[in-house]
Amino acid sequence: MQSKRPYATAAAAGPATEPRPRGAWSYNTKGDGPDRRPAHKYYDICNNCGKHGHTFKQCKNPITSYGVIVFRLAPNQERQYLMIRRKDTLGYVDFMRGKYSVSNQKYILNMLQQMTVQEKEKLRTRTFDDLWYDLWKEELVHTKDPPHAKDPPHAKDSPHAAIPEDDMMGDYVDPPDLLPMDPSAIDTETQGEDTDDILPETPLSPGQVYSTYKQEEMNSREKFHYLATKSMEEVMNQSNLPAEYRQVVAGSGITILQHLIACSSRGEGWTEPEWGFPKGRRNFQEKDYDCALREMTEETGYPAHLVKNIKNILPFDEIFLGSNYKSYKHKYYLMYMKYEDSLSMDRYDKSEVSMMKWKSYDECLASIRPYNLEKKRLITHIETTLTKYRVRGILYN
Repeated sequence: MQSKRPYATAAAAGPATEPRPRGAWSYNTKGDGPDRRPAHKYYDICNNCGKHGHTFKQCKNPITSYGVIVFRLAPNQERQYLMIRRKDTLGYVDFMRGKYSVSNQKYILNMLQQMTVQEKEKLRTRTFDDLWYDLWKEELVHTKDPPHAKDPPHAKDSPHAAIPEDDMMGDYVDPPDLLPMDPSAIDTETQGEDTDDILPETPLSPGQVYSTYKQEEMNSREKFHYLATKSMEEVMNQSNLPAEYRQVVAGSGITILQHLIACSSRGEGWTEPEWGFPKGRRNFQEKDYDCALREMTEETGYPAHLVKNIKNILPFDEIFLGSNYKSYKHKYYLMYMKYEDSLSMDRYDKSEVSMMKWKSYDECLASIRPYNLEKKRLITHIETTLTKYRVRGILYN
């Protein structure tokens, strides 16, 4: 989750001491006319690893987010960790933003299996316009002029190929007319494309942000309409679903979306979104520690002066391969908060977080979904480390 910051229009290339837009050229200033020729191309600092010489999209390192894991000691001396619960599941947000290929039903099924029972019921019974507005309504209420909100809409074919996570135009406008539904016009070659991973090296103007927002809304509506109206029986021969999910009653008229929701609902479903720890992506040239602390304060509402960084412990890493086959790393700083400072629990960012709670180690493990083994290992590593340090007499106050 990125900070909610306004964009500034990129400045024209100037002297070497001034920042230049991505892809700016330096020029031979001797003479004029044809003699003014490009000398070399200028590359910005990579917003992912912070190194020179390449852009974010060219970076070979895992896509990295930075966060804070805060702990406290309860009156009974039990160690408790601050966890936050997302407002919406990752699968639901990705589905609503159209980050899938309509022909890759196996991938869509995986997204649906991450959703709560309530989210799948909304997909089954409500229109796209209602769902889209409901997804962003907290942002629309709390954003100011210039309006930006949290999750950046992005269009693959937009000339502005990237916008930072957590930035979006907040003004709600009437949706554009539905485009003619021709399946061949829907992009089916970008399954699992994580557009939040593409961050800009230069800021975008509010108009550019608005353009990408509306483009993503239109693209997502097309895909949703296709799934909600196309008969599953018509596409079954091209389906990549496992064999156990490919039985459809002939002539039933069940749509692709209805069939996939039914398949995803086999067994016990999720009753709440994922629990985790506050984290997010860096702003341009922001330090790792500053980013982690900012994300913690924005998402939890706790001011930075209430937490104390445990300086003699290196940050803890959570590294994993996403469902889109991209490598990710979450880097967490360990911090301590006094019990009396931790009692206020109602200042969290309601546009991104639905609940915040202090949990014991066992409660943390129970809250993390079974398939998220990396996060379970992360909290276990932290608990083991703190237990050893307490044995050695480390004090946290």
